[in-house]
Amino acid sequence: MATPSNARIRDYSDREILGIIVDAGGVVTASELATRIFAVSGDGDEAKHAARCCVSRLAWMKRFGLVKKGEEKGEWELTNEGRLLRGAKLGRAMSSAIHNVQDGSMMVMAHEVGERLLRARPVAKTAMRRELQFQILRGKR
Repeated sequence: MATPSNARIRDYSDREILGIIVDAGGVVTASELATRIFAVSGDGDEAKHAARCCVSRLAWMKRFGLVKKGEEKGEWELTNEGRLLRGAKLGRAMSSAIHNVQDGSMMVMAHEVGERLLRARPVAKTAMRRELQFQILRGKR
């Protein structure tokens, strides 16, 4: 993840942004999210640009069903599905098994994950696909 001075919204996965919203109390404005991600605040051009970047990302996440508009103008919050996905945990045995998979078995594991992805609920399917893509691209940066 980038440091605030050179952070970009694309440096954060949807899962990480959902976590930032949860850490902020479950409801944020784009400006508050921008302050947490980019460490900028106020009414300057940099803060306005950062807030616009956050609005754009939140709008996409709304389209995917992870967030929704809050009760007050400019507020964003997690949907029930977003809250469920963000709060999900892997058990210790599952996590250990994944971390210990031999390279030769990775293709089989990827196949199984892909098969499971096909049966997921629509919002979960999109979130899983985006998280996999994000992690793959993170390794290329």
